[in-house]
Amino acid sequence: QATADPTIITELQSTHGIETITLAGYWFGGKITVLAGSDPTLTPSLRSITRVRFCCPLRVPLLFLNTELDTTFTPADRAAAFAALEKNMAEGFAFDVVDFEGVKHGFATCRDVTEERSLEDMRDVFSKSLEWIAMFAKE
Repeated sequence: QATADPTIITELQSTHGIETITLAGYWFGGKITVLAGSDPTLTPSLRSITRVRFCCPLRVPLLFLNTELDTTFTPADRAAAFAALEKNMAEGFAFDVVDFEGVKHGFATCRDVTEERSLEDMRDVFSKSLEWIAMFAKE
């Protein structure tokens, strides 16, 4: 069963004052999102593929962590989503995109966690996620 990593939750709660986290995911991420919903700190959310129609109604800061070589959420899909989100940004809702160059879909779940590049990418995802949350955490 998926649960929140206590280290992450402690960091978010103590340093950033975050009480609940809403998760979004698809495929493996969707399964983990649903399972993690049993943790009182987590709230499962969007469990479907990222499409423009799902992104546009969201009126919250959005961080996209993309793999450059993703064949599921393709560069064309991303371009359409980001173009639509520019309208949200004009309304004051931030979004940002971080591309992981030379990386394929599933890099944080399908790769060898003993490989240094995989570990580096996963650490980078964690770090960038915390930085993003900190920017928008309510004081």
